[in-house]
Amino acid sequence: MTDEYEVLYHPDFYLDIHEAQDFYFRRTRSSILGDRFFKTVEETVATLSHTALHYQVRYDNIRFLLIPGFPYAIHYSVDEKNKAVYVEALLHTHDDPNKWGNRS
Repeated sequence: MTDEYEVLYHPDFYLDIHEAQDFYFRRTRSSILGDRFFKTVEETVATLSHTALHYQVRYDNIRFLLIPGFPYAIHYSVDEKNKAVYVEALLHTHDDPNKWGNRS
């Protein structure tokens, strides 16, 4: 049996998604790719409640989960004691992870 974790989101995570959707809209002048991106992010992040520990720590205490078909990753930490996943940011794979380091 796999442990279930509560998934909690930093408020700026939603801004990260919106920013990426805007990029795809500006690039294509259509909402189709941005909508597909949003749906893929939504489906991917939903898996964290039962797969959070499947991904290795990449830096500090942060793990990341790649978004299938897109050059983005969900950056998150796990609190095993409290059974919680803290989704911190959604970043392009070429972005510096320190980009979101000043979030409180």
